[in-house]
Amino acid sequence: MNDPGREHPRQFDDAERDEIAALRRRFEADSPQAFTDDDRSRFVRITGALGVPAFPATRDELVGVARAGGAAESVMVALRSLPEDATYSSYD
Repeated sequence: MNDPGREHPRQFDDAERDEIAALRRRFEADSPQAFTDDDRSRFVRITGALGVPAFPATRDELVGVARAGGAAESVMVALRSLPEDATYSSYD
């Protein structure tokens, strides 16, 4: 999701938009039982800010992608809260 306050919103190509949409559909279909509307909103903000990063990725790499894309501070806080020593193979 683009930050409306940004002068030049991040643009995704068709393949990136399709991949993000498929990811969101898959996650919502198989979401944890306690997945709330707030969780869904947070997930949408994060996937919108990151686009389609190269996985596997470390927390610092994800933070770098989000920063380069001009992610909102709430997204940056969420990404910085991930464990520092882990490697992530997907959004899941």
